[in-house]
Amino acid sequence: MVRIKCRYIAFELIDPAHIDEENYSVAIRTPEHRYTSQAIASAIRESVHEHFGDYGAALVNSFFNLKYYSPTTGIGILRIGRDQLRIAQAALTYMNELDSRPTLINCFHVSGTIKHAQMAVHRRSSELVRKCR
Repeated sequence: MVRIKCRYIAFELIDPAHIDEENYSVAIRTPEHRYTSQAIASAIRESVHEHFGDYGAALVNSFFNLKYYSPTTGIGILRIGRDQLRIAQAALTYMNELDSRPTLINCFHVSGTIKHAQMAVHRRSSELVRKCR
């Protein structure tokens, strides 16, 4: 029996209006529109289909699962097959709107276990809280 190997992509949604051009950093923001996990998952699937066609969509959808998403922070974890990692990362990078609103997606961590992805998400959330103080 062959074990199926997956990767976990930790990502965050960024509103382009809140990017500080001088420091090249993302300003702390309050999400004006909170997306649901179903809306994000369907938007990612549509992006894969748009940029990689039926073949890419079929590859990615076999292991695709949005494991975690926080509407408050805009941070999520996406599970994907190991061989389809580059396709999924490219599709996330190519996305420039979500529900007809301009949105950027930053993939800030990739790991082989969900535990390390959760730790990266926790570190990122702590950084956001520290900047707010």
